[in-house]
Amino acid sequence: MANKPGKQFEIDLSSSAVRQGIYVYRLKDCPGAWPSQNDNENGKPTSIRFTSNNPFDLLFYHAGNLLLLELKSFAGTSFPYSAIRDHQVTGLSKAAQYPGVIPGVVLNFRKYSRTFFIPIADFVHEMDTGSRKSINLDRASSIGVEIDQQKLLVHYRYDIVKFVGEVAYFETESA
Repeated sequence: MANKPGKQFEIDLSSSAVRQGIYVYRLKDCPGAWPSQNDNENGKPTSIRFTSNNPFDLLFYHAGNLLLLELKSFAGTSFPYSAIRDHQVTGLSKAAQYPGVIPGVVLNFRKYSRTFFIPIADFVHEMDTGSRKSINLDRASSIGVEIDQQKLLVHYRYDIVKFVGEVAYFETESA
């Protein structure tokens, strides 16, 4: 069974990191349900469904740098701010308070085969001060760090070591 494009992006990014000797941990999404005491209109028992509220998708650790990443892959020309949840923004923003932790959002513009990391503080600033309801490729390229990628036959390979180095440098310069 083929993976959805967003899931395949996550797999490609993680695999690239592991191949380059970077520790990767994926927070598990835990969908679940438990029986409800209420019955539906047919008299059958119903379930209460829930999912976990993880503040991010992946963490990378390399050379003393801990990156907390929320991954977003989309087919359009811009990323709508409504596609990121409040608890993700809050969780990543809280993590930014700790020295050595670099939280942010990774935007994969599938249409253009380009991917950018945007530090959470810059992402929140764009959401709060911009008059737009989304972020386009030009804006992502001006405030983010591009992650080099190479298309193989089907999948992508990402230069994660270079990306982590650039982000770590970017963080120390802005501190």
